[in-house]
Amino acid sequence: MLIVKEPTEKFNTEEIRRGTLVYAKHKTWENGEKGFVTTASEDEVIVQYPPKIGNVTNHFFLRAEEVAKGCLLYTSDAA
Repeated sequence: MLIVKEPTEKFNTEEIRRGTLVYAKHKTWENGEKGFVTTASEDEVIVQYPPKIGNVTNHFFLRAEEVAKGCLLYTSDAA
């Protein structure tokens, strides 16, 4: 077949949306980060987290494909 249909993982934008407080930890990070969702789409979520120093805005990106593979731990409880 010329076109192959494959199932894809997508974020549930009803559950995770702008303003949601989340905690995430990538397997390569020493510690997890808490932050607020600034942008949420089916493919990617952008989270802003508090800076360690002033006048800096920090973000991390949650990609649906990585979360589906278990590369990130996520909770909306902000543990």
